[in-house]
Amino acid sequence: MSGAHQELRIAVLLSLQRALLGMVTPELRAVEVDIQGRSVHGWFMYDGAVTAEQRELVNEVETLLIADLEDDVIAQLEAKSVPSPGHVALARIVHEAAATPVVGAAELSA
Repeated sequence: MSGAHQELRIAVLLSLQRALLGMVTPELRAVEVDIQGRSVHGWFMYDGAVTAEQRELVNEVETLLIADLEDDVIAQLEAKSVPSPGHVALARIVHEAAATPVVGAAELSA
């Protein structure tokens, strides 16, 4: 991973974390982001049908992300409906290129 790509990755992840404050609803299952060159694409995965309110939240997060990034970076976020398979205790994704584990927030239910 080049230094410039690593810097953009860090900027995107920090910006998303900040932008997500107050924007997480109970139906949000995951947020995934893919960075290719100077292009950022992200998906907000919601359990059940995506509502107009949830789409507006994603648009607000996208606006905050774009404001944080350099002018030549293109960012697009979208909401997707992904039915939950049940109660997830831990989500772990390994980035293939760097073999870096990413651990998501847990949802625990009785």
